[in-house]
Parts: sequence; structure tokens; C-alpha cells
Amino acid sequence: MSSRNPAAQRWWTVPLIALAVLAGAVLVCEALGWPFLVGPMERKLASALARRVELGEASERARIGLLGSVRITTPRVLVGAPAWSSTPHTFLAEDAHLRMRYRDLWHAYRSGQLRIDALGAKRFDAQFERLADGRASWEFKAHHPTKEGSVTDLPVFGHLNVDDGTFVLHDAKTPLQFSARYALNDGSAAKPAPSSASAPPTAPSAPVHGLWLLGEGRYKQEALKVEATTNGVLLLEGSDAKGRAQPLRIDAAVGDAKIVFVGSVQDPLHLEGLRGTFEAGGPSLSAAGEPLGVTLPSTPKFDLTGRIAKNGDLWNVVVDAARIGTSRLQGAFVFDQRKDPPWLSGRLEGARLALSDLGPAIGHATGGKASAAPVRSGRILPAQPLDLPSLRVMNANVVFDLAELDLSTSALEPLKPARAHLTLESGVLRLGDLDLRSGRGRLAGSLVLDSRPNPAVWHAALDLRGLELEQFVHVQRAHGDPPYIAGRLDADLRATGSGRSIAQILGDAQGSLIGRLDHGSLSHLALKAAGLDVAGAIAVLAEGDKPLAVHCGVAKLDVQKGVVRPMPLVLSLDNATLWADGYISLGDEQIDLRTVSAPKDFTPASLRTPVEIKGPLAMPSVSLTPSPIVARAGAAVLLGLLNPLAAALPFFDPGARDAAHREDAQCAAVAQRAEAHRLGSAARPPRRPS
Repeated sequence: MSSRNPAAQRWWTVPLIALAVLAGAVLVCEALGWPFLVGPMERKLASALARRVELGEASERARIGLLGSVRITTPRVLVGAPAWSSTPHTFLAEDAHLRMRYRDLWHAYRSGQLRIDALGAKRFDAQFERLADGRASWEFKAHHPTKEGSVTDLPVFGHLNVDDGTFVLHDAKTPLQFSARYALNDGSAAKPAPSSASAPPTAPSAPVHGLWLLGEGRYKQEALKVEATTNGVLLLEGSDAKGRAQPLRIDAAVGDAKIVFVGSVQDPLHLEGLRGTFEAGGPSLSAAGEPLGVTLPSTPKFDLTGRIAKNGDLWNVVVDAARIGTSRLQGAFVFDQRKDPPWLSGRLEGARLALSDLGPAIGHATGGKASAAPVRSGRILPAQPLDLPSLRVMNANVVFDLAELDLSTSALEPLKPARAHLTLESGVLRLGDLDLRSGRGRLAGSLVLDSRPNPAVWHAALDLRGLELEQFVHVQRAHGDPPYIAGRLDADLRATGSGRSIAQILGDAQGSLIGRLDHGSLSHLALKAAGLDVAGAIAVLAEGDKPLAVHCGVAKLDVQKGVVRPMPLVLSLDNATLWADGYISLGDEQIDLRTVSAPKDFTPASLRTPVEIKGPLAMPSVSLTPSPIVARAGAAVLLGLLNPLAAALPFFDPGARDAAHREDAQCAAVAQRAEAHRLGSAARPPRRPS
């Protein structure tokens, strides 16, 4: 019978005893809180976070637990600010307990994104700062600033309890100055009544159920106020964990713009899982879109109601009702912040959009200090600078389908319907697939505004077909008289220009406008007045105005450097031919036109002479070319010396029917040439001369 070797038995007992001693030592140290590790722990955390870290105070050090996770219970935890920051610290917690998983520490060391598994404190103060170059104090690693420097890179929490919290953010990049007091607790006590909106935020006097936050500050130059309430703590679970939706209400104001949100959220720090309804209002849509990074036009006062949802950096917004000035709209949109720059897509519909409600977005001032147009004495073209920088902060793809587009003037019929497709990409705004209808006519084509050059460049290619002038143009006349001009108008515009406002763009315009009037008519009174047929005008006033048929109406307007010249502009009627020459300068807003009427019938008491229209567009003067009148008056004086009745002979116009027939033929030829030119230029927009 063999016996075991005593030496072999002693060899196996040594490691067992050592392991037991080590385990006992670990348990004792765990029970004592690893006091000798507080210093190394501070240094290790400071190295990982690239910050000064203090655990506890001189009189009472922190207690540490290391089994399973890093757990710290301490009367004080301080995480310092980076050397470049002006804030005294980043985090300061009193009577705090902290738990961090080992993998979270490793992730923070590698990426700079800190996650705290659990944090509870009687008092917790967080102070964050971001410089204009993107350096942010919430990036916990000594590396170069991220490209975005996003506020959503703030630390995330798995569980957070704070009895009395303060939060301060100084963001020079936005810029934003914000401070808030908040309370976050699992208790069931009701939220205390919030302090006055005009007073600084004060801490709640009793524990709250869920989260209560009241903050104020300044966003750019506008006052900012926010109050938020939620229901529970688990909503703060980070995006890498499964949070559950909790009720959320936010009341916010930026300047005079206000928004109220009622719904739910999983992570209010990052607005993850946001769902709910909203009401918004303010003096202009631009004020509401600016904090969200969304380019919206300057408008009159607005009110919106709708629904909103957020998944990551993808926002979905449904506007159930929008009142913007006199406009009534609705729509559905997606705003994708995952792309650079962000992308807005959607569809805008509505019963009515008034053009004046778009305000400075189309170069029209709506009033107020923010939108006042430069004073331009005697000028009528909009000189309000277009908001060109906003065209480069995002891209867009939006379809418009409006039941009515009001042109904001009683002289023109609204467009019913009005459809278009807007795209904005890399600073190029395109308004294509135009389908605007009114007076049985249709306007189609495209407009392009390219903000990349300096100054911006504008292109227009528009085709007008079948516009019934008497239905589209509203000029009130007494006694049921016919319109001054009627007929079906076809026209084509090909033009380009450059500038920083509509006035500058038109003042630099190059191109052509070709038009033709078919089945038209002209007021008899207007014709007599244009030809200064005194007897005819008196007869018309006595017997009533009657429309005269227009056999031919054609115009070709040449535009060079903002100067519009008729080449030609002709109207051929039964008893007269009208034409015009001269120019209209859109650059200095001056007009110098001459209209001539050649009668085809015998006209007594005619002072037939060209009519001149000169002066500023805002208030032109109408006068007569004096030389023909002087010549006729001299002849009348000479004949009157022979016989008083003979003095009236120079004022009788026998007409010029042969010449009139030739003019009709010329007018028809002009129309044919204009049509050929239209067909040849429709496929290619005009090029600017070098």
C-alpha cells in the first residue's frame, strides 16, 4: 500500500492559502473602500479624461468599490475644466455616489465620449463651454476638436438622481448663453410651482417626481427661456441602452418666438425618441427656424400647429395648420441632419399663399427693425438684400401645390392653382416645373438663383400661353365700360441677371421678352386719347366706350444691361395703328417712351402727335411732342387770316388707308418673325454678351 508524498501535499496547499489570503485582502479592502487607491484613482481618471479629478475632501476621502464596476461614494466629486476654459470646473457633485462600467471608461479613453452608468447627488453643478473654433469642455480627451463640436456629444447617463442641480452652457459657436436649475428624483412629490418667467430660475423647494427644469439665457441677440417637465428617471438612458418613453412638456421662447411641445421622449438630453404635438408662434418664421438650423423665409406674424418626431438626427414634422400673415398652409417635411449640409424635403400645400407674406425672402420688406428695406427715394423695385447666405446652410427638395397664390395686388387676379418644385443644393436655388394658372392662361418654366458667384446670378426661362387679359388684369371702370385692353396673350421670357437684390438683378438683366396678342380689343376711348383725337374722345364720352378689334398685336422687347427697348411694339386695329419706341431703364428706374397713333379714318379736331412718357418709374410724366402741334397751329393761323372757317382744316386728318394696309402687312410680317424667333430661342436661353 503506497502513501502520498507529504511534500506534494504541501505544494498544493501553498497557492490555495495564497489565493485565500488574497481574496480576504480584496474583501477587506473592498469593505474599507480602498483608501490607498483614492490617489491613484484620481490620477488614473485625470489621465483618461485629461482633466483634474478630485474624489472627496481632505477631511473625508472617498470610498471606492472595484468589484464588477467602479463605484465611488464621496462627499465631493470634482472634474475640472480644460486648461483653455474659463469655467471653474466641468462637474461638481456633493454627497454623491457614482458608478461607471469598465467598458465605459475604455470607451471614454478611446473616443472622448463619456457615459456614466449611475450618478446620484444632493447637489450637482455642470458647467460647459465651447469656443468658436469648436473646442468643447464636454469632450473628455486631449484631442483636436471635432468637426461638428456638437452639443449632442454631452455625456450620457444610465441613471441619474439629483436633488438640486444647476447647469451652465457658454457656447461661442452658436452663440448661446444658457443657465438652468433643475431637479431630478424618483420620489412621488409633486413638482413645485415654477418661478416667475421674468425672475431668475430658482431651485425647487421640495423633491420632484421626474425632471423639472427652468432655464434662461440668450441665443444670439435674443432672450431665451425654457421650462421642461418629464415623468421618471429612466428616460435619461443613453442611446446605447433601451430607454422607455416618458411624458415630456417643453415651453420655450426665443425672443418673441414661442413654442410649446407636449409628448414623450426617451432621452431628453439628446431629444432621442421625441414624439408629440407642438404649437408655435412668433413675429417671423426665420426666428423659429434659426435655432434648429433650418432656413425659413422672413415673414409676418405666424402661428403653427402640428406633430413632430425625431429618430437620431432625422426629424419628421407634419404641419396641420399654419397661419402666416393672411396665408393658410399645411405640409409634411423631413429634416435630415445626418447629411452635410442638412437636407430638408417635403410637400407644402394650402388654400392660400399671399406673395407679400414671404417678405424679404423675395426682396419685399414687411416692416419692423429686422426687415426694413433701405430708403430709396423715388424707387419702386425691391432693394431689400436677398438672404443669400442662408441658401448655403442646408439643401432642400420641396414640392408646392397651392390652391391659390395671391400676387398681393388688387390689379391682378390670383393664380389658381400654383404648383412648383423647389430644389436647393450647394447654394443653387431652382424653382422648376412651374404650373401657374389664371385667366385661362398658364405660366410654365423655371427660375434659378445661384448664390455661389459674387454677386449672385439669376436665370429665367418662362412661357406664358393663353392668358386672357380682361380676366387677369382688374382695372375698375365706371358704367360697365369694357376693359381698356383685352385678348389672349402669349409670351416668352429668356433672361439672366446678377446682383444682391431684385433691383440689382433687374438692373443687370440681359435677354428678351417676346409677346403676341390674339383676338384682342382696345378701348375706343383709350385709342382716341392716345391719338389725341379730341372730337372722337368727346363722342365716345357722349355715346359710351366701345371696344375696337385688334387685328395684330406683337412685341419684342430686347433687354441689355437692364435697359428694355421695344423692337418693335405694334398694335394694328380697324381704324388706327399704335406703336411705341424708346426705352425703360430698370437700373436707374427711368422711362423714356414715345407712343404714336396713326388713324385710318377721317378724324376731325385731331391733334395727332406722339405722346411721350418720361421720368422715374415711380411717377412718370406724360406730355406731347410739340413740333407737330406747332406746325398745325401755324397753318391754322395763316388760313384763319384768309377765312376763319379755313383755320380748322389743318386739324382734320383724312387718314392714310394705303399706309394703314402696308402697316397691317408689316405687322403680320413682324408677328411671323417674332413667332420664328420664339421657336428658335425656346430651346436655348440667351447668352450674355462678353
